[in-house]
Amino acid sequence: MKAIRQLIRNPFTRGAFFSLCVIAFVGIFSPLLTPYSPIDAKPEDRLLPPGHLHYFGTDELGRDIFSRIIAGTRVSVGIALFAILLSALVGTFIGSFSGFIGRWIDQVIMRSTDVLLAFPTLVLALALSAALGPSIVNAALAIAIVKLPIYTRLARTQALSVSHTLFVKAAKTFGVSSPWIVRRHIVPNLLTPIIVQISLDIGDAILLIATLGFLGLGAQPPTPEWGAMISTGWNYLLDQWWYPTFTGAAIFIAVIVFNIIGDGIRDLLDPKAGE
Repeated sequence: MKAIRQLIRNPFTRGAFFSLCVIAFVGIFSPLLTPYSPIDAKPEDRLLPPGHLHYFGTDELGRDIFSRIIAGTRVSVGIALFAILLSALVGTFIGSFSGFIGRWIDQVIMRSTDVLLAFPTLVLALALSAALGPSIVNAALAIAIVKLPIYTRLARTQALSVSHTLFVKAAKTFGVSSPWIVRRHIVPNLLTPIIVQISLDIGDAILLIATLGFLGLGAQPPTPEWGAMISTGWNYLLDQWWYPTFTGAAIFIAVIVFNIIGDGIRDLLDPKAGE
């Protein structure tokens, strides 16, 4: 609770924190919050403007856009969280072993991350999604792979520093196994920078998920995913402006909220980084 009070001390961070609570609530309870089915089509209600029955209007199949945005919160934000947490988990353990063990293993891992970092993030995500096949799960795996070198290098850097501390050297002297040292001594000392990096990457992951969905490599119809909704909605921008506009606003708000929260967590856990 003390950490939360410090986090919301800044008015911008406070607003972002409460917005994050709303996003989390909507994502968790989205099936109970949607006034209409986000999937079932009603051709007789197609492309209705915003009104008291349909707050954000309807799409080309008569589906309520407000309901689809609410349902898409679980898909877009949830998949982004899954991708980043998976990347952080795998990258932390790979980087920890790489920095602690060193030698040729460290060289192989670092050169492999160099290869991944040589490609632009979006281009690599597109290539991996296309190779794995268009689906929301494959899009999440592609983003996790793209983000993997960041966490691997971050964990390796911290592991190199921690491996020279007295308590790690003492554990080596007493013959403790390397996996035990990494799990009990190395990884716990990496949590602060890893948490900061996770908080900063979620917004970017939401944009990547939306981009893959927009290009048809993410969620497939009729799944209510923000990027896929904009992919169809932009064709109606001139005459039915509400179709892509409200969905784009949802992406904008979610990314801004997570970016502000990420900056706040960074300043809270690593004050020197904000100087």
